[in-house]
Amino acid sequence: MAKLPTKENLSRPGSFRTGTTISSADTSAIGRGIESLGASLGVVAEDIQRKQNAIDISRAEAIYTEQSLALQNEFERDGDYSTFDKRAPEKSSKIVETAADVIRDPQMRERWRLSQQPKVARLNDSIFDMGNALQEQAGLVAFNDALETNRRIYVDPDTNEQQKNQALADMEASIEVGLGSGLLTPAQAQRTRQEFINNSQFSRGLLAVKQNPDVVAAGNDSASILRSFEGFRPKPYWDVNAYRVGYGSDTVTRPDGTVEKVRPGMVITRADAERDLQRRIGEFQSVVIGQIGQDKWNSFSPNIQAALTSVSYNYGSLPDRIIDEVESGDPQSIASAVAGLAGDNEGVNRNRRMREARIIQGDINPAWYESLSPEQRQQIDATAQKTFADRQAADVAAIRAEQTRRSEALGLGILTGEVVAESQILNDEFLDDGKKATLLRSFRSENQDQLAAMGYIEGLHAGSAPRLNPLDSDQKKLGNNAYERLEGQLVSEEASREQIDALSASFFDNSGIVPDRTQNRLLNDVSSGNPQQVLQGAQLASRLFQIDPFALRQNAQGDKIAATATAYDFYTQDMGLPVEAAAQKIIALNDPEKQAKREQFLKSDDAKEFLKKNSKPGSILKNIGQGGVPVVGNLIGMGAAQLGFNPLQEAAITGEYKELLKEAYVEAQGDGDLAKKFAADRFNRLYGPTEMDASGDMSIVRLPPEKTYPVGADGTHQYIRQQAADALSEELGAVIEPGDVFLQPYDGTEKSLELGQAPLYKVLYRANSSDVVQEFNFPFSADPRAEIDAVQEEQADQIETSRERSDDVRTGIEEENRIKDAVAKAKEGGANPGEVREMALEEIRKINEDRQKRNEQQQTDDPLLNESNFMSQMGRDMGIMGGN
Repeated sequence: MAKLPTKENLSRPGSFRTGTTISSADTSAIGRGIESLGASLGVVAEDIQRKQNAIDISRAEAIYTEQSLALQNEFERDGDYSTFDKRAPEKSSKIVETAADVIRDPQMRERWRLSQQPKVARLNDSIFDMGNALQEQAGLVAFNDALETNRRIYVDPDTNEQQKNQALADMEASIEVGLGSGLLTPAQAQRTRQEFINNSQFSRGLLAVKQNPDVVAAGNDSASILRSFEGFRPKPYWDVNAYRVGYGSDTVTRPDGTVEKVRPGMVITRADAERDLQRRIGEFQSVVIGQIGQDKWNSFSPNIQAALTSVSYNYGSLPDRIIDEVESGDPQSIASAVAGLAGDNEGVNRNRRMREARIIQGDINPAWYESLSPEQRQQIDATAQKTFADRQAADVAAIRAEQTRRSEALGLGILTGEVVAESQILNDEFLDDGKKATLLRSFRSENQDQLAAMGYIEGLHAGSAPRLNPLDSDQKKLGNNAYERLEGQLVSEEASREQIDALSASFFDNSGIVPDRTQNRLLNDVSSGNPQQVLQGAQLASRLFQIDPFALRQNAQGDKIAATATAYDFYTQDMGLPVEAAAQKIIALNDPEKQAKREQFLKSDDAKEFLKKNSKPGSILKNIGQGGVPVVGNLIGMGAAQLGFNPLQEAAITGEYKELLKEAYVEAQGDGDLAKKFAADRFNRLYGPTEMDASGDMSIVRLPPEKTYPVGADGTHQYIRQQAADALSEELGAVIEPGDVFLQPYDGTEKSLELGQAPLYKVLYRANSSDVVQEFNFPFSADPRAEIDAVQEEQADQIETSRERSDDVRTGIEEENRIKDAVAKAKEGGANPGEVREMALEEIRKINEDRQKRNEQQQTDDPLLNESNFMSQMGRDMGIMGGN
């Protein structure tokens, strides 16, 4: 059925073709179907819109969450806390707008924007709270920094008391302000006060006692003070004039009351030291009471008594120069007097004296110390005691180091001649008496030694100097001093090495001494890798070796020098090598790399064959007779037929020689002839034939008397048998002839030598010239000194003559200086040459008169003192007198 169009229908758009309004009336079945379809499409569109809105809202939420978190992080890193309340809302609003822009439906966008307002408010609140917290935290940091600045001022030992007090007051005021302003809670204020004020007192104390341990006292009783001053040491140590232990005592008190002197090696307990300390406190207090009287002592407070006890403990009694002040009873006067002792002994106990003075004044500890807890006081006391001990040890070490430095400088000056008078030693106030005494002895000894050396040199020039015994330390010293003067003269004249070596050989030939300086130079040469230096050393060693093969073994390094001499002679004489080639071979002998191949080298067929061939008794006897070191008395050439007294000894000697030969073969690097020379050289140092065995066949034995004892005055060893015969005759009550006494080495021989004693030998003898040989019950040792006393006495007389002659030399030097001084004074006074000559002659006449007076007083016939032309010759030498 047809419908009239309504107003709504008429308002619809017109047809594109006619412009007429299209009627919406359902005019047909088709129309109705289309209308139904349109409704369905609307439902679909709404569903699509809902889904789109859901997606957009989800995206917006994600953007908001992400950017709000970023905003919070941004403000956490932002130090401008005061503007958080303005900037946070602006930035959070921008986040909402940015997130809302992704929602396409305007209505939905607006609804979502409104729904975020509570979340934005919470975000802003959290940022505000964070800003407040950070601002408060920054305030606390600044507050604490200010407190820390004042704390450091307060604890600094270099800050004066006014500054310290101001810093402490500032800290206390700041904490009160912080508490009143709400910056600090009461609990925080308490913790801050503990950290910055109470702990500052402790820190101040630690730093103070580390800088100056005297600011606190360990206590006011004698024992406490002495413990802190002396310190406990369980083992003895040397201190000035005695061994001390415990609390600086030279005695130990045992539980039973026994008092012992401290000895090296003892160890005591702290209980031992405490007993000794208490005993000594009583002793030293008694000393003080004896000085000032019991009544005066009783009038003193415990702290004054303790301090005076400490002074007495250190000095042995109260020094006289403080007695008047002590007897006055005035604490201030007593303290000043004790402080006045601080400079004694170069100030080594300055800290101790100042601390004793503080204790006397009653100024035991400062106010900050009293505010500490017991635990903190204990730590402060321990630190103070340790610092005090360290300081005292450092002071003593510094003083001793300076004394050592000065002593060494003076010692060097004595040797170099820079110290010319004893007053240079005696006037050194820093040295103690012990060091002065040592230096004075050295000065006097050196001057005597040098004068003796000058006299010996004069004797060498005159051909009258005695030969010196290298085993006598005094004679060896004389030889060294004389040689050093001679070599020093050559060095000053820029002599060549050849000239110095010639001096060494000549000095050795005439004195019997290889000087230490020569020996050291030789060792340095032969150990060098420089061919020229090795050659110089080898040539000098060979030269000395030809004079006396045993002379080079006067010290521990002599064997190496002797081996070099043996090798050099072998290469140049036996093999005919040029000297340069010999030096190269000697260097090769010392090559460590080649020595390292020893074992492999000895396993070679050549080595085995060589050792087998040359280790038989016959080969040994042949080799040791030509080993480069003559056998004493040339006894090998007198019919020695066997090694040892019996087959067992022969086997032992053969075995030892084989080991020597093996080592020599390695050292010679396979050179058999050189190896035999090395082996023979070393074998002959310990083994040799002896005339003192009962077999009479001149057997070769280890350590025969002819090797271990020096020759007698007659050039033989017969004095040994004579002394043995005399001793046996006395013991047996019968006459035993020297020819009936026989000496055999045994285990005790080597042991006695190792102990530095005269070598012992078994004694065999024949009584009444019978054929029966008996063994005496006890071993025998000879006294070589008794035999050579006469020789040494003669040598001593000659040396004394040389020393007396050295006095003349010294007098001559003094007289020469008198002439020089006279000439110098004349020239300074403007005298002409003729006047200078006359003044010099006048001084010479005075010198001759003085010498004549000395001759008359000494009643001597010494020709040196009576040679009137001595001074005349001196004048001619100086160019002030004409010739004859």
